[in-house]
Amino acid sequence: MKSRSKFMKVIIDNAELIVLVAASVFILGMNIFGFRFSIGINLSIITAFLALLALNSARLHHERQSEREKTRQDREVLKDIRVLLKSHRPPIELVAPRERPDIWSEFEGVYYAWNAPFRLERDTDLEKSLETHVQRYRNTNFIKAKYFFFYGENSQHPDHKVFKRRFENYRRFVSALLTQCPEVQEKLETYIIPERLPGYTFFIGRRKDSDMGILYFNIEPFMSGDMPEWAFLIKEPSIIKSLRSQFDKKVYECNALGIQDVLKGDIESCAGLK
Repeated sequence: MKSRSKFMKVIIDNAELIVLVAASVFILGMNIFGFRFSIGINLSIITAFLALLALNSARLHHERQSEREKTRQDREVLKDIRVLLKSHRPPIELVAPRERPDIWSEFEGVYYAWNAPFRLERDTDLEKSLETHVQRYRNTNFIKAKYFFFYGENSQHPDHKVFKRRFENYRRFVSALLTQCPEVQEKLETYIIPERLPGYTFFIGRRKDSDMGILYFNIEPFMSGDMPEWAFLIKEPSIIKSLRSQFDKKVYECNALGIQDVLKGDIESCAGLK
């Protein structure tokens, strides 16, 4: 099955060249067997060939540019890793969040969510997440949650498409959460930052009488689409302090949105992005 998939990918990726070669063989065969095309038809066919060749070259050029951009972004992520973990030998545990849903529960105090993906494509995803969050916001020891989203440098930037997808999931989630847990009304702040997506996501808060961070990087094998496959549980105070400082630097650059602002359609106006 894998070899068949790879074969089909080769066919699709090189469709223009395959058509070009097949048509060339056909015309050559027709000429060999005595069939002749008019000059006009020949010119039209040649023009079509050149157009297909140009299209294929343009596609390959775009793919090479995309690959270079991905490589550059990966290097930025690796740089982020080095900066965060430089000179530290912290207590870190590598976990698979799908197998450890308990890591999201029992947070108290102030909870910070940086670049949360919010992928809730199935009703079961929404239901499971709602159960955890309802318990969190009903806890009298839970003070507030602060979510930071990255809008992209502008509405035309590629990161903006990611923002729109994630924020629509977030909006849907908040709407459902509000119906089950009115307490969230006073315990949720949302921030939208007009910058590119960072190369990593993290959540920090107080859990079981100690500060804890959940950190993962937006590259394979840490991510599958918008969902984390692997994450670091961090309890080293110096790293948690470093992560928290990123919130503190950005929180003064944008307006805090309440739930009603989040549920409005024109989020750009509410966030002061227009």
